[in-house]
Amino acid sequence: MQTFQLVGTFSFSDNIKLLKIGDIVKLLPNADNKQNKNAIGVYMSDMRKIGYLPFTLKQIDSIKKECRVAKIDTSQNSATIIISRQYDDNNFLLCEPKTIINERNHSIQLIEESNNDIRDFKKYLENNKHIVHSIGYTFQTEDFIDLYIKTFNEENIFNTVTRKYYDENIFKYDEFFNFGLIGKSIFQQFKIHRLENYIEKNYELVKLSRKILKFNIIQLHDPINGNHSMNDIKIAIKYLLSMNLMYKEYIDKIDIIKYFENYKTEIRRFFSDYNITELVYDHRYQKYYYLDLYNENNIVIIDICKNFDKLLSMIGNRKIYIYNPIEGKIYY
Repeated sequence: MQTFQLVGTFSFSDNIKLLKIGDIVKLLPNADNKQNKNAIGVYMSDMRKIGYLPFTLKQIDSIKKECRVAKIDTSQNSATIIISRQYDDNNFLLCEPKTIINERNHSIQLIEESNNDIRDFKKYLENNKHIVHSIGYTFQTEDFIDLYIKTFNEENIFNTVTRKYYDENIFKYDEFFNFGLIGKSIFQQFKIHRLENYIEKNYELVKLSRKILKFNIIQLHDPINGNHSMNDIKIAIKYLLSMNLMYKEYIDKIDIIKYFENYKTEIRRFFSDYNITELVYDHRYQKYYYLDLYNENNIVIIDICKNFDKLLSMIGNRKIYIYNPIEGKIYY
């Protein structure tokens, strides 16, 4: 169960007097909020406002889940209101595709100790009896860091995350703690490992049987001169849908996006209301599967024919659609 303590309740004291424990409340975007356009307002069933979530739309995976009032304390000037909601059985995570990771240049960039985060982390290591010879990174974005650490005995690379990534995925980490899967830990720079690393190590992969379809030239209504794997095509489509720079360097390198330019309007029309993901995991079954797109009711897999019986048992009531980019068609 997730719980949220509301903020800004002082302005809505008259409405809060009508509130009871167990009442259902609604979460709605407050784009006109002058302080934060990503703010989330909390409303009673009759649309009377009672406060805000202390988190943004980027951090909350879905504002459509049912929330209820769990605690009301009006003894202070600003009332304490706590609301709660249930975790989903399965959750979706946007992470780096393995195809991109495998293609990465792992050259080491040493970092000067004038970098505050690096200096603080080096001090943290030395306080724990680890003597660091040099420190740097082999890869860095606003979300992910592959951190290189050399001691006098060995060299290691650690897959870690930035504070920005941690803040935007804070409830994923919180969820793992509440299910007893990892120990509780506040964020320390370069200490938290990426969630996908943890999931892949501790969860079983849902393996799906594939019908054999041989093809050498990928077609989207017109032949394409050259061979591209299905992973290349997935990444190109996800880039067209999201313009996420995580994919850009890779698709530039393999020179594939130009083949999709004629179809980007069609692709965006098909999937305009879908979120992009790379991984779905399920705590009940302790299993994970690599995925492409999802919304509240459906998931989309960009691929050719497969048998999805095992995945169906994992994702519950969601429907599966298969987008076949060779044919440009969607199958249920």
